[in-house]
Amino acid sequence: MHMSMHIALAEQISTDRPCGIRACHQQLSMAFGSAHEAEHKMMDCLSEALWQAQRNNTMPDETAYLNCLQALASRG
Repeated sequence: MHMSMHIALAEQISTDRPCGIRACHQQLSMAFGSAHEAEHKMMDCLSEALWQAQRNNTMPDETAYLNCLQALASRG
């Protein structure tokens, strides 16, 4: 599961989907000292977005996901 989350984040960052995730990743990488550490923090937001989607039987809410990442960046 852990490695799958890293792979999912790498794909999202490389395609910048959802739009803005690449910039969030760069900001978090600087705030936490490495891309790897940033991804560990980002996994909390990704897992929450996936859990909510599964719970509500919907597509993941990209806006809520990005808001979570941006909040994390502002705390970083």
